[in-house]
Amino acid sequence: MADQDMEKLRSEVSQLRSDLQGVTNALKEMAAHRGEETYDHLREHARTAREQALEAERAMEKHIEERPLMSIFLAFAGGLMAGLIMQGRR
Repeated sequence: MADQDMEKLRSEVSQLRSDLQGVTNALKEMAAHRGEETYDHLREHARTAREQALEAERAMEKHIEERPLMSIFLAFAGGLMAGLIMQGRR
């Protein structure tokens, strides 16, 4: 009788190992799929950000070409303000 119980226990342990292997493989596949989705999502956001940055660059270039003196003044004022802020932190 003890031999039958041991054999049953071995069989159940073997089945448990097989089940755990199946769960592990399923989790690996889920993680890989999720990683691919995340990568694709990040690539799309990066593409959108790149397009927006190019659009902003074009708008700034157009503004500078249309109003060069105002652009120089704004750059000077921004630099002056940044310098005053940095000097105040000392």
